[in-house]
Amino acid sequence: MTFESVEAALRGEISPSWLSLTHLDRLDLNHNDFEGSRIPAFLGSFPKLRYLDLSWSNFSGAIPPQLGNLSSLRYLDLRSYGLTTDGLDWLSRLSSLRYLDMSGVNLSTASHNWIHAVNRLPSLQQLYLSSGCGLTTLPASLSHVNLTALAALELRDNLFNSTFPSWLFELPRLSYLAISNSELHGTIPAGFGNLTRLTRFDLTGNSLAGSIPADIWSLTSLTLLDLSHNLFTSRLLPQIGNMTRLSQLTLVHCSLVGSIPTEIGYLTSLSDLSLSGNSLTGQIPIEIGNLSNLTNLDLSHNLLSGFIPPEIGNLSNLITLDLSSSYLEGTVSERHLANTTKLIVLCLYDNPLALQFHHNWVPPFQLQTVKLDAIKLGPTFPTWLRSQKSIMDLDMSNTSIQDAVPHWFWKNSSSSSIMDINLSHNQISGTLPASFESMTCLMFLNLSSNMLRGHIPALPSNLQALDLSNNSLSGSLPWTLSPLLVYLFLSRNYFRGSIPPDICDLQQLYALDLSNNQISGEIPNCWREATKLFFVNLANNRLWGKIPDTIGNLSNLEFLHLTTTVSPDVFRRRCDIAIG
Repeated sequence: MTFESVEAALRGEISPSWLSLTHLDRLDLNHNDFEGSRIPAFLGSFPKLRYLDLSWSNFSGAIPPQLGNLSSLRYLDLRSYGLTTDGLDWLSRLSSLRYLDMSGVNLSTASHNWIHAVNRLPSLQQLYLSSGCGLTTLPASLSHVNLTALAALELRDNLFNSTFPSWLFELPRLSYLAISNSELHGTIPAGFGNLTRLTRFDLTGNSLAGSIPADIWSLTSLTLLDLSHNLFTSRLLPQIGNMTRLSQLTLVHCSLVGSIPTEIGYLTSLSDLSLSGNSLTGQIPIEIGNLSNLTNLDLSHNLLSGFIPPEIGNLSNLITLDLSSSYLEGTVSERHLANTTKLIVLCLYDNPLALQFHHNWVPPFQLQTVKLDAIKLGPTFPTWLRSQKSIMDLDMSNTSIQDAVPHWFWKNSSSSSIMDINLSHNQISGTLPASFESMTCLMFLNLSSNMLRGHIPALPSNLQALDLSNNSLSGSLPWTLSPLLVYLFLSRNYFRGSIPPDICDLQQLYALDLSNNQISGEIPNCWREATKLFFVNLANNRLWGKIPDTIGNLSNLEFLHLTTTVSPDVFRRRCDIAIG
């Protein structure tokens, strides 16, 4: 169902008695529920009708060609996932039509001639054929382009498998063009200099290659440019500085090479700059500090090097800062973040960086996502985190911490909405907090490869993933486990006692590793058929007795290890996919 409120929707069928409404000028029935009935053919009998909206009203079947009789129609919205068409020839009779939206309608049977039907509408200003229309034909050229009034063209999510159509350059009034996720390939030809009114341009999710045409950078009216997820091998040219009206520049996974030009600093209207997943090199230009309207800065997963310019601290509207996974070096200090009062997401992971704040510094922001893994934070636990009360996702793995987790951290976590904590691969000492059970929002906890000791306290009820492997924990295994657990890794510790029978009740469990402990007793004989277990490793313990018959119920089991130890790295990747 696509209705915003099914309870409030009108139902039933449209009565032929409506034919008496001979002066009807506007008919709007959008977001109702006509229970899969067909659009009545008699709706084509209203000679004065100028506006018709039947979108998302649960009509089905073929669109009646009688709608082509509505010679006065200017606005037609038929958006639906239940409608089809036997052809679009009827469209050519709607010579006054200015707005047409058939997104979601199955147009596959009309794919061969849709453009020719639409090209007969000289008054058309907005055309939307997106989201599952199933169009497969997009001609590279047209003998005559009649759509000179067209200002908006959206052809997202189709199956064109075509090259970029050059006839688009003959649409002088075009201001919005989106052909994303539509299997375009080849290179983009030159000609964008003709589209001087273009303000929004989206080609994301195709297979376009070659260089980004230089004349795209001459489109000074653009406010949005998204060429993400294509196969360009191109540079960002200095002419990018001409696009001073841009508010969103998204070039993610475009195979961009070269450096970020200093002219980027002229784009002072930018609120979103996303250049992640490319091969950009060189330093981050200090001119980025001029982009005072930026709310999102994402330069992650590139080959950038050098120091992070402290001018980033001028970006007082910044909400997301992601500079992760490059070769950035040096120290990040208070100066870099002093004015970022709105910052919510901070990602600097996988860089040869060090984060060094004064011991008493209180950040001006309240973070929700903190991704700092594989940079240097230690040796002490970061005290600036004490002021952060809104964190939901925290990753400080492999950050050279050689300290105990302070009590205030667990207290903050118990009273907050934190869902994911990863402090693995450090040298964290001490014991696990008694307040674990009160962390009701916690779903993922990874404290593996540390120096923790003591026993496991009562666990949170919503926990889905727990990794405490490779520590010095001892005592008994926990006997009360979250029924939502997807993976449980407790290997390479000093646990004693028996395997709790509650293990068999974990119907969501995908991987279980209790290897390399001192667990004794028999393996529980209670495994159920519905269990999703893919990996079980109980090796190198003190188990005895018969291998239980109910192991045969584990139809998804691929790895069973009862005598030798296998590194959990073999299957941890698969577990990450499973809990995705």
